[in-house]
Amino acid sequence: MNDYISQTSKPNYRFLLFLLLLTSGPIPLKLVALLFIKVPLKVRTRVSLAKAFYIFIASYSLVYGALFLFNQNYWIAYFLVLLFWIIAFIAFCEIENFIKQNDFQTINATINCYFFINFIFVVQQLISIIIYSGSLNPFNASASHGDMIMGIYSNSSINMIVMGFYAIYFFYKRSLGKLFIALFCFLMTGYMSGLLILLVALTMFFFLFEKRISLKIYSILIIISIIVFYYFFSRENYDYALGYINRALAFDAKMPFKLKSYIQTYHYWTDSAANFIFGAGPGNFSSRVTFVVSGDYVGWYPESLSYVSKSFAKNHFWIWNYDFNNPWDNINNAANQPFSAYNQIIGEYGLIGLIAFIFLYIGFWMRGFMSLTYGKIIFISFLGYLVLDYWFEYFSVVILFELFMLLNRKESETAKL
Repeated sequence: MNDYISQTSKPNYRFLLFLLLLTSGPIPLKLVALLFIKVPLKVRTRVSLAKAFYIFIASYSLVYGALFLFNQNYWIAYFLVLLFWIIAFIAFCEIENFIKQNDFQTINATINCYFFINFIFVVQQLISIIIYSGSLNPFNASASHGDMIMGIYSNSSINMIVMGFYAIYFFYKRSLGKLFIALFCFLMTGYMSGLLILLVALTMFFFLFEKRISLKIYSILIIISIIVFYYFFSRENYDYALGYINRALAFDAKMPFKLKSYIQTYHYWTDSAANFIFGAGPGNFSSRVTFVVSGDYVGWYPESLSYVSKSFAKNHFWIWNYDFNNPWDNINNAANQPFSAYNQIIGEYGLIGLIAFIFLYIGFWMRGFMSLTYGKIIFISFLGYLVLDYWFEYFSVVILFELFMLLNRKESETAKL
C-alpha cells in the first residue's frame, strides 16, 4: 500500500459530507458540496478514460452549444449543461482521490455511515406512511405509497437503485444484516421499472459470469423472494408491472411511451447526416436540462425564460404534453417518461457522443472487468438503469456507481499484489 494511505477505521467525515450534499440536495446544495472537495497536492498529468469522457463531452458542449446562443433564452440551457458536466467531472475526480488515498477500513466505514443515514430517513418516512394510511402494510392503502420512500434523495427511484447497489455490495461482503436492510429499503420503494432491470441483471450475471453454484442458488432464492414479496404484499404493483411488460411486447400504438421515445430518438438520429454525426446539440433534444428550461417540467423555473427547440418540441416534449393525456394511459411514471441517458447521448451528441461514451466511459470500466466481483453486477445493472432517466445530471446514481466500481477495482488490484 502507498505511504499516503491512512490507517484509521473512522469514516472520512469530509468526504461523507461531500457525498451527502452532492447526492441528496437540490442544485444549490450540490454547489456547496464542491466546497468540501480535497484538491490533491500532487497533480498527475495522466488522464484516465473516464476523465477524458467528461472533459470531451464538456468541451463538445462548450463548442457545439455556442452555435445556438443566438436563440432566445438558450444561454441558460448552455450554462446549465456546462455546469452539470463540470460538476460530474469534479465529482469523479473527488471519488477517485478518496478511493486512492484511504485504506479499506476508512472507505467501508464511510460507505456504511452513508448507508445508515439513508436508512434512518427511510424508517422515518415509512412510519409516517403507516400512520397516515393506518396499515402496517402501506401498499394495502395505495401502491403509490412507495413513491414516498425517498430516503435522503429527491425521489424513490434513486433510493431503490442506490439500495440495490448496496444490496449487491453487502451480498458479496457476506454482511447479511446490512443486506436485509438494503433489500428492505429497496423493496419499500415499489419502483417496478428499476426492479425489473435489477432482476434481469442478476439473472444475466449469475448464469453468464458466476461459476460458483452456491451463489447461483442464493441469487435464485433472492429473485424468487422479491417476486413473491410483491405478489403477496403489493399485488397492485405486481399487476402494474406485468401490464406494462405485455404492452411493450405487443409493440403497438399503446406501447409504453418510453419505448416510443426511443423510436423517436432513432428516427431523429437517422433523419440526416448532421443529426446522425453531431446530434441536436446540448439542451436541444432530451435531457434534464432540456426539460427544466422548457418551463413545463419544474414549477420554480420562470416561464419568461423558457426555451424549447424544434427537435425537442416535435419529439419528447410532445410525449410529455400530449401522450400523457391519452385515455388508455395518462400516468406519469418511469415506463412512460421519455427520460433516458441513452436518449440524451444519442439525441443531443450524435455519433460523436455515442463513440465517446462507449470507448471512453464504458471502456474505462471494462479495464480489469473480469477481475471484479460485485462490480460486475453493478455495472450490468447500471447500463440498464441508464434507460430510466438522465442520471448523469442527477449526481446520485452515477456518483454511487462510480464509488462502488472504483472501490471494487482497488480491491481486485490489491488482491493481485
